[in-house]
Amino acid sequence: MRVVDVDRRVRALAPTGVVDPDGLERARARVRAEQDTHAGAVPTLAAARARRAGRPARRWALAAGGAAAAVVAAVLLTAPPDEPAFATWTAIPAAPDPATAARATASCASSVPADVQPAPVLVEQRGAVVLSVLADGAWASACVWSDHETSEGSIAAYTRTMPAAPTADGVAVVSWVGTWSPEDGPWTAVYGLAGSDVAQVVVDREAGGPVRATVQDGWFAAWWPTDSPAATVTPFDERGVPGAPVEVAR
Repeated sequence: MRVVDVDRRVRALAPTGVVDPDGLERARARVRAEQDTHAGAVPTLAAARARRAGRPARRWALAAGGAAAAVVAAVLLTAPPDEPAFATWTAIPAAPDPATAARATASCASSVPADVQPAPVLVEQRGAVVLSVLADGAWASACVWSDHETSEGSIAAYTRTMPAAPTADGVAVVSWVGTWSPEDGPWTAVYGLAGSDVAQVVVDREAGGPVRATVQDGWFAAWWPTDSPAATVTPFDERGVPGAPVEVAR
């Protein structure tokens, strides 16, 4: 039986230093250009909620997503912050305080279609950025959120297709989402279902070190600020014994 110290493995192999801020600025420029192209894609309900929030109006643009399900994504932007929130990213997540979690999930819920009533099933924080997963039956959404003194923004993607439930010691990928292109994309996320015996999940990317996902209420999720896609997702039980890795379809 092979036992793995997951945190030690992630810390040893994860990249260190500041995440590329120039890449983030290129992504912002691409988003602003796409906003003009996809101006008609702004959902009326979400736009009205953004105006009521009392902050600068947020506009929407389409983003890329994948896996076996159809994915729709949106970017909510305000004025860019002085320091990129993505620069604070860590390979091992933390739990946000209740007030931060509530603000993040409320912002992310503003992007949902009118025919769903999702509830948060997972919330994690890496540096200044919070990732939320919302779900309602076969509908699920992953949303990255950050807040600054003069701006607030969230990036969300949703799917209406669920995989078969995993075994007790396994995982099932629901979807992944990223941004515009390999040269501009500053972040990627993957999320899915975790069996009842799964205590930890590690995401191995095609490039870069492993990322430890958050496991909560039968779900797992992780995000990272590069365009490197997830290659495999591996579950571990409470003893550190790995289960069968699952390839992430694209």
